Amino acid sequence: MWDEIKSEWSINKSSYQTMRKNIILITVDSLRVDHVGHLSNRVKYTPCIDSLAEKGASYTHAYANGIPTYFAFRSILGGRRDINTDDPIGLPIGWHSLADEFSERGYETAGFNAANPWLTESFHYDSGFDTFVDFLNDDSSGDETSPLVKGMQRVQHRIPEEGQLRDKLGLAARAFCSFTKNFPIKSCEAVTKKAVQWLNSRSSDSPFFLWVHYMDPHYPWTPASKEISSWEVARTWHEVAHIYNKSDQQPEQSTLESVNRLYAREVKNVDSAIGKIINHSSNDEKTIVCVTADHGTELGDHGGFSHGPASLYNEVTHVPLVLSGPEIQNRTISSPVQHIDIPTTLIELANSESNKEFVYDWPGNNLLDEQREFALTEVIYNYNPAASKTDTSGILCAIVCWPWKLHWNQHLDEVELYNLAEDPHETEDLSVESQSEVQKLKGLIRDEQKTTEVESRTATEILRIRECLRRLEA
Repeated sequence: MWDEIKSEWSINKSSYQTMRKNIILITVDSLRVDHVGHLSNRVKYTPCIDSLAEKGASYTHAYANGIPTYFAFRSILGGRRDINTDDPIGLPIGWHSLADEFSERGYETAGFNAANPWLTESFHYDSGFDTFVDFLNDDSSGDETSPLVKGMQRVQHRIPEEGQLRDKLGLAARAFCSFTKNFPIKSCEAVTKKAVQWLNSRSSDSPFFLWVHYMDPHYPWTPASKEISSWEVARTWHEVAHIYNKSDQQPEQSTLESVNRLYAREVKNVDSAIGKIINHSSNDEKTIVCVTADHGTELGDHGGFSHGPASLYNEVTHVPLVLSGPEIQNRTISSPVQHIDIPTTLIELANSESNKEFVYDWPGNNLLDEQREFALTEVIYNYNPAASKTDTSGILCAIVCWPWKLHWNQHLDEVELYNLAEDPHETEDLSVESQSEVQKLKGLIRDEQKTTEVESRTATEILRIRECLRRLEA
C-alpha cells in the first residue's frame, strides 16, 4: 500500500505542474432554474449566463447534493457529499478544499462571499484562499447596518411576538432599510467591485482561481431598480417575513406578483454582475468559467418561501450549471449531474495535458466525460444550525433517475414519487401505484449511502498519509 501511495504522489506532483488555466467559479444563492433563460422561456433575465451556455456546456438536470447553503457548499468547495461527517456544517478540518488544491499548485486564489454567514472563516471556507472577503468581518464597503435599525431590532425582540406593536415596528424597520438602501444582504455591485479590483491588481503571471458568491436572489428581495419603489420592497419583505417558513399559509395574489417581480430583478442584476466579472478577467483563451447555484428557492411553490431543509422539491434542488472556456465544446447535457462533480471537473480542466492518471480524494465525476445514472440530494431533516440540533436527526433524501424522482424521509419511512417528464412541478404522488419504482430507487439510495460511508472512513487516513509524504518531499 505504501508503494502505491508513493507512486500516486509522484503522478500527482508531475501533473500539478501542468495546471495553467485560470478558473472562475461563480455561485448564486437561491437561483431558480426557471429564471435562467436557456433552461426556461425567461430569456430576458440572464443574457450573460445564456451567452456562456451558447459557447460551452449546459446541464439540464444538475442537482444540489444538499440544501440549503451550509449543506450545499460542502460539495461545491469541499468536493464531498454533504452529510458524511459528524459535523453537519462547514468544511471539516482535514478536508482538502478546491481552493487548497489550487493554492498548492501555485495558483493565486481569491474568494468573495456576499455576507452569507455560513461561508465564513468560522466554518473554514477561507481555507486555501490568499485573499478572502466575506463582507461580514470586512467593513471597508462602508454600508454597515444603521445603528438606528439595530436599535429597532433590539426593541422589537423584547416585544411579544403576537400583537400589532411588534408588527408595526417590524414594518417601520424594513421601510427604513428600504428607503435608505440599508439591507442585510451585500449587493452584487459591492461584491463585483471588490472582485474586479482584485483582478485588476494582479501583477503575477501565475494562473488564478477566483470564487465569487452572490446573494441577491436570496430572501429578502431588495433589488436596486428605478422601476420598483422602495415601499413595494419594504411591504413585500414584511409580508413574506410572516409566512417565510410556513407552508400552511397562502399568500395573497398581489404578494406573489410582487415577489416574482422583485426576484426577477435580483436575477437580472446578478446576471449583469457576472458579465462584469467575465469582462475583467484576463485572457479568455486561458480562462474557464463555471456558473451554478447552491440551491433554488420556493416562491410560493408547495405553499412556502423557504429552501429547506424540510422538503426537496425541484424548485430548491434543481440548479443551473454552465461550463465555458477553451476546449469546452458547445453542447447540452441531459444526464444527471451533481455539485460534487464540480471540483473534480475544474481541476481536470485546469490541467492542460488532461492527465487521466491524475488521482483525487474527491468522489465526483468529470462533468465533460462521465455520465451518471442518477443524482442524489440528502439533508438532515429540519436541521437547525443555530441550535445545532434537529427534531429527528433523520435523513431526508431525493433521488432523480430520469424521469422518476423519489422523496424519502428515512426516519419516518415516508415516500413520494413523481414522474418529472409528465409532472415537472411534482404535484401528483405516484408512490402507491408504482411500488416497483419506489423499491428500485430506495435500493440505489442505500447503495450510494454505503459507498459514502466507506469514503468517509478512508478519507481522513489518506489525507494524513499524504501530509506525511509532503513533509518527506520537503
